[in-house]
Amino acid sequence: MSNGYLVLTRYRLYNRIARQNALKCVLPAIQELANRGYVDEKSIGIQGHSWGGYQIAYMLTRTNRFRVAEAGALWAT
Repeated sequence: MSNGYLVLTRYRLYNRIARQNALKCVLPAIQELANRGYVDEKSIGIQGHSWGGYQIAYMLTRTNRFRVAEAGALWAT
């Protein structure tokens, strides 16, 4: 934890095609952190890039858990 922020940096998807796996992995991890008192449940953000950005966009359509989100990708030509 640094400057009041806690960063959950990794999660494992068992099937990259099934977007629901991201929800099944990320939401319980966040809930466990909240249960332990590590996070303020009203101040949770999420960020992803490339495939992670796609997962973030999907999760935002399925839950109101996140106060802020950033999803991005770099296009190479």
